[in-house]
Order: sequence, then structure tokens, then C-alpha cells
Amino acid sequence: MSGTKKKRAKLPRGYKERADGRLEYRFTYEGKRYSVYGSTYKECEELTARKKEEVDKGYIKNKDITMSQYFQEWTAGRKGTVRESTNITVSQRWRRIEPYIGHIKVIELEARQVLRARAAMVEAEVCCTSEINRIVTDVSTLMKSAVLDGIRETNPCKGIKRLQVKDRKPARETNHRAISTKETELFLKYAENSWYYELLCFLLATGVRIGEAAALMWSDVDFKNGIVHITKTVSRIRVGNTVEPPKTRAGIRKIPLTPQALKALRRQKERLGIFYGDIIPIDGRVFTDTRGLDIVPARIDGAIDRIIKKLSATEGSNFEHISAHSLRATFATRAIESGMNPKTLQELLGHSDIAMTMNLYAHVMDDTKVTEVSRINLGFVI
Repeated sequence: MSGTKKKRAKLPRGYKERADGRLEYRFTYEGKRYSVYGSTYKECEELTARKKEEVDKGYIKNKDITMSQYFQEWTAGRKGTVRESTNITVSQRWRRIEPYIGHIKVIELEARQVLRARAAMVEAEVCCTSEINRIVTDVSTLMKSAVLDGIRETNPCKGIKRLQVKDRKPARETNHRAISTKETELFLKYAENSWYYELLCFLLATGVRIGEAAALMWSDVDFKNGIVHITKTVSRIRVGNTVEPPKTRAGIRKIPLTPQALKALRRQKERLGIFYGDIIPIDGRVFTDTRGLDIVPARIDGAIDRIIKKLSATEGSNFEHISAHSLRATFATRAIESGMNPKTLQELLGHSDIAMTMNLYAHVMDDTKVTEVSRINLGFVI
């Protein structure tokens, strides 16, 4: 049948067919597991031989390898199986605890040493409590891998309890908070002269993530049917940014465009005329910086800060700090207040778990309970 993917014959031991059609071959060499990826068995065999040569040159025996050395091996081994931005984030967290446990041999690491390192990070205030919890979770994941690799028999982090996060407001109530309709009107008034005005309006009118908006191309926009296709996102990597698929399957979605979103896109097309003239390339970015180059998502928060500073100085008001994510939260809040079904909102936001949507949904509904209860017609009088 045309277009049907041809299935391979039964795969030899150690081989697995990936979703992209490539072969993955897993093997153990010198006590450690490795994976190679190729289009054919021959390519996998060549890559396996090359990997064994690399191991022979720099192999460190299980009993001698340190936490730092093993972390580097583990990170390198995850390339191709996790997003590059994920590896970078974990590596950044690892650098915070590495001075405390990096020199210790993997086989000798004890729970007490991890607890001591955690206490030292808390004392030094290297980062927030939640981040420290994530760091310990990363170490635990690393130790699970060490058990699988036969370096040690148990995971020393298994019984470590998370630190309690005290007196910390949820992000939705601080820099990621949704803004009211009145605040939205005031914010857009002072954003009107910003190069990123259309982008900010688009975020407010669609609820897409800033990385998703930064990755949009004109080929993703269907003006005729009023739909935008979200298929990729901009993520930060070691040097600069990269465009990747969304983290989860739910992130790939079609979003119907509101009149505000359509108007923002049409105005953006006109704005880009200063770079391209009358013909905008279909493979060009929808939103760019002031030079016509790709947007760095982190810089949008800086643009928002400048707008708020101008607003506060002119209006004499203390407009609380918000981020680009606040505009996504604002869209979700307006949708809930308008009576949108949680499942529909989940799909529009690209949440993989309905619990994420319901958490937001319940929060918004708490704020509107009094209004909603007052509308109930109980059908009797006392």
C-alpha cells in the first residue's frame, strides 16, 4: 500500500528500530553499556567498532571512575536520546554540586556525602530550594545508571527525602502571573511602540510559549483557515539557540486564530517589509529581532521589563513584574473565565497532562467562585 512504512524482518539480538526508521544497537563493552545508531546493520557494525576503539583509548575501570568522570560519560551517552537543551540544563545543575562530590569515586559515594553536599549548597545559598531538590534528583538518576552499568549495587540517593519548600509563592502568583484585563490594556498601550508589539499581542491571543512563537515560520500560518501549526520550539543550547521539536507529542498542535491573533500576524507581515519588501519568504521567521534575525526568547523578558519601567514611571504606578510566560497564563485565564472546557484548553496550551491544566483551572476558578455562586438560581426563597 502506498505510503505504508515497510516493516523490517525480525531484528537480531541487541537491535531496535527507532521511530525515525533508524536502527539502534545496544551493546556492553568493558562493563559499560553503549548505543550506536545507523541506517543499516553495516553502519551499526562500523560505529560499534569505532566506539570500542574510543573506549580502549580512554576507558576508566569501574572501581576507579569518579563522579565527575562518570557524569561526563553519562552525558555523552545520552546524546541523541534526549534533547540537547535537556543535557545542558542538567550539566548546569551538576556544576553546582560537582565541587562537593565530583572527586569521589562512584563506587564509594554514600548518602551521607550527598546530604552533606546538599546542606552546604543550602548554607551557601547557591540556588533556591527547589533547584537543590532537582540537583539531588539528577544525582539519583546518575546513580541509577551506575547500578545498571554494574559500577555499584545500590543507589545511595534512594532514601533521601526532598527538602520542604517553605513560604514560596507559585510562579503563577509572581513573575509568571496572569494579568487582569485592565493591566493588559495598560501594558499594550505602552508596548505599542515596541518592535515586539505584534509578538506580545500574538502571545496574549494564542497562549503559545515564547520558544514556539520564536520558531514559527510563515509556512506554519494558514491565513485562509485561520490556523497556526505549532511543530517546533527554540531552545537554548551551549552556544546560542537551536530549533527542536516540542518536548512532548502534545506540543505539536493546531491552534485556531482569534481575530486579534490574525491581525497581529498581518501587521507583522507588513512590519517585515522593511527587510524583504513586498515578498516575504515562506520559510522565513514570523517574528524577528530589530535586525531581521532570529529571536532570542530570553531577550523578550528584557523588552517586557523596559515596557513596564516606562509604564510605571509615566503612570506613577507599581506594575508588578511579569514575564513572557505571563502572557500565556493570561490567555489561559481569559479562556477559563469565558467558560472554555479544560480538555480544549489543555490541547490549545499543549499540556501533556490534564493535571497541569486543571491546576491552573482550579486556581482561576477560586478567584471567581463568589461571582459564579451569585449567578445560581436555586429555585426557592426563604
